[in-house]
Amino acid sequence: MLTKTLIDTEEISLPERIQGIYNTCSEQEQGYLLQILQELSDTGESQTYEEIWLSDYKELPVGIDVFIESETYLGKSNDRGKAVYPAWRKVLRDIFNAGNKYHEVILTGATRIGKSSTAITATAYMLYRLMCLRNPQKFFNKKDVSVFTVTFFNLTEKLAKGVAFREFNDTLKTSPWFNAHGTFSKSKKNFYYIPEGGKVEVDFGSDSSHGLGKQIFVGFMDEINFSQAGIKDVEIAKARMKTTYDTVAARVSGTFKHGGEVFGKMFAVSSKRSDSDFMESYVEEQIAAGAGDHMYIFDAPQWEVLPPETFSKEKFWIAVGDRSQKSFVVPENQCFPEALDELKSQGFRLLQPPIDMRSNFIADFMVALRDLAGIAVVGTMSYITQAIIDPCITKRRRNPFYQDVLQIGTKDAYSIEEFFHLDEVPPEIKRMPMFIHLDLATVKDRAGISGGGVMSRRDIVGKDNVKISQPVLGHTFSVGIQAPRGDKIPFTKILAFICWLRKQGFNIQRISRDQFQSDFMAELLEGQNFTVDKLSVDRTPEAYEVLRTLFLEERIELLNHQLLQDELVWLQRDASGHTDHLAGKSKDISDSVAGWVCNAVRYNQNVPIEGKKAVNAIAAVNKPRGIVNPQNINGDALAGLFPNLYNNFKRK
Repeated sequence: MLTKTLIDTEEISLPERIQGIYNTCSEQEQGYLLQILQELSDTGESQTYEEIWLSDYKELPVGIDVFIESETYLGKSNDRGKAVYPAWRKVLRDIFNAGNKYHEVILTGATRIGKSSTAITATAYMLYRLMCLRNPQKFFNKKDVSVFTVTFFNLTEKLAKGVAFREFNDTLKTSPWFNAHGTFSKSKKNFYYIPEGGKVEVDFGSDSSHGLGKQIFVGFMDEINFSQAGIKDVEIAKARMKTTYDTVAARVSGTFKHGGEVFGKMFAVSSKRSDSDFMESYVEEQIAAGAGDHMYIFDAPQWEVLPPETFSKEKFWIAVGDRSQKSFVVPENQCFPEALDELKSQGFRLLQPPIDMRSNFIADFMVALRDLAGIAVVGTMSYITQAIIDPCITKRRRNPFYQDVLQIGTKDAYSIEEFFHLDEVPPEIKRMPMFIHLDLATVKDRAGISGGGVMSRRDIVGKDNVKISQPVLGHTFSVGIQAPRGDKIPFTKILAFICWLRKQGFNIQRISRDQFQSDFMAELLEGQNFTVDKLSVDRTPEAYEVLRTLFLEERIELLNHQLLQDELVWLQRDASGHTDHLAGKSKDISDSVAGWVCNAVRYNQNVPIEGKKAVNAIAAVNKPRGIVNPQNINGDALAGLFPNLYNNFKRK
């Protein structure tokens, strides 16, 4: 059966389109196509074409341009197509003039460019083509009692029934064709379209269970924002929405196949409003993975979508960095070719927005980049950015674990300590009071284990120039424990590792553990005479607030652990003040670091003082009394003067 329409576009000539269609047809279909072309050449009409289509369709579907422009269809809702930006007209042609090539359509980019309205137009066209079928259930070889749906999804039913669902139904209300082929619910509060025949429905839902017993022909997932939805447990919500999307997309592609092609579609709309939005993270993953031939992704800034007359023709340069290089507006005196080439060589991405937007970028560059250019640089909108991490990374030490994550379970013979390189830990780090935090897991996740302590103290100048002595922390180690497939996280091996650290001379003061699956671990540790606390870095923001403060004040010496840095810059802070990671990302290691840091600050003890420093301090105090000259005093002299005090301070 020929499933392509012979519609010319502004981009592809008619002969090229015909050749493209011919190349995708089977041998039998190619014969039909040649016959159709011959009839069109002879008489201007083709009886063969009409018979082929009308065997499956009650009426021949019009092309997307006619559907948009004609007042019979959607023309009344968009000023006969004039209200649809040329960029979106091209997108719609790309999607539908490619036959059934794309069954996942992702529309993202800048804000206020018409993404949702375009997806609604595309969804209406999909419903129209489905309703043109003589018998949709028979066409797709489904039971006659099957109900095909166009379903709008979001985090909650209230959001799913919100703006996009309402605009979709309001759009259909303006169409004579849809009014002639269906009715609308009488309730203004619960307003929706009811296609004729009772075999197709327009619905909404918040998870895949809302589609049980129905066949989802079109899935529409509108912009997802967890903060806006007031979701408390963002982690669970992310997992649920990811499952919903995957389930619906699989149903669309698996259910509505005909002749080897997928006729259904999944539409997802996303703005780069914040890198905590589920759809934004999903889009980034798909782009990074190459998306796939079945996906159509549109991602553009405002100035490439809105009509050219919207903006001034004059432009300016911006340099877009990454999580380590700050983005900025390029000064006017640095816009010559050699300077721009130098920025490119440094890894900056150069863009030219219209001059109208210059004030927006100067006022708040990252917000303008996100909203106007549709670019969210990973980490720049994060709670903890790479810029505040970098100055705290030490170059004099490395992580004793050379691997960020160890694959160790209960069934293998590996131990954690055999991967720990003891010679990487300097004596002064080994001696300092150490705090360990365990971010535990069972099968699906990773367990994060980190340790560190207070190395020294530093005077911080506070309000009214008052000096406050604050601790400076040192990071000893971090590692992730990932159970092999079919195995579990080895709690007893974690216990053995901590006991081994104590035997090697590490001064372990306290061990904290999170709320999840931790009681058994606490009993094991307490049985070995460790002091154990319960500390959740998820339920209260305290731990990450402390960690961020240490970064800002450069009072932590952090090991160069790449996964830890990634997890830290993935962290987002929601409206309630809690931190969470991007969808599909982890925070096991960062949680374990935030845990030990919080306890080290909370329970920090007097830091060991070197004998030389103690000598100078005490000598300076006693100088006015004429006891000793601090420039000449040495350890032996101090021992004679203050034997007990000196022994307390002596460490080396």
